Amino acid sequence: MTNHSYLAPSPTTGLRHPLLWAILIAWSLGIGAATAGGVFMANAGGIPFPLATAAITPPLVYLLAWRLSPALRTWVGTLDLGWIVGAQTFRVIGTVFVMLWGLGDLPTVFGLTAGLGDMAVGLLALSVVLDVERKAAGWEGQVRALVVVGMLDFVAAFGTAILSGQGFPLRLPGEVTPILMQQLPMAMIPAFGVPLFIILHLMAWQKLPAR
Repeated sequence: MTNHSYLAPSPTTGLRHPLLWAILIAWSLGIGAATAGGVFMANAGGIPFPLATAAITPPLVYLLAWRLSPALRTWVGTLDLGWIVGAQTFRVIGTVFVMLWGLGDLPTVFGLTAGLGDMAVGLLALSVVLDVERKAAGWEGQVRALVVVGMLDFVAAFGTAILSGQGFPLRLPGEVTPILMQQLPMAMIPAFGVPLFIILHLMAWQKLPAR
C-alpha cells in the first residue's frame, strides 16, 4: 500500500498570487507618474488634499471590496497572520525622517513625530510577530494594540505634516515646510507606503478571531 504524505501549503502561497503583484506594480507606477506630474503639489499654505486622498482612498476601496467579494475574503483567509504583522517591521525605515530632519530638510515637529513614531511601530511589530508565531499568552490583544498604535501614528504624522506647513501653528521660525513629502521619492511614502500599511493593518484585524 502506497503512503501519501500531505504537504501543507506554504504561508507565503497567497503572497505569490500574480494579480497581487500586478496591482502593486501598477499602483506604485501610477503614484510615481502622478508625483512626477506634480499632482500632489499643494499651494503654499494649503492643505495637501491630493496626497491625503491618495493615502485614504485605497484602504476604503479595500474595505468595499472586502464586503462585496467572497474571493477576496477567501484569499485574505489564506494569508499568514505572522507575515501580515511582520510587514509592519519595515516601518523602522522611519529613521529616514529623522535623518532628513537632522539635515534641515523636514520641519522638527513633523520629522520627529513621523520618524520616531514609525520606528516605534516597527520595533513593536517585531515583538508582536514573535508572540504571534509562538501563540504566546495575549497575542491577539497585542495584534489589536499594534493596529491601533500603527493607525494613530499615521494620523499623527499627517496631522503634524499639515500643521507644520507654511502659515500653520506648528511651523517653527526659520524652518522649511514639509514640501519634500510632495515630491519624488518621498511622496511614495504617504501616497503608496502608508495606504499599503493601513490595508495590512485592516487585514490583521480581520484575521483575528471574533470576540
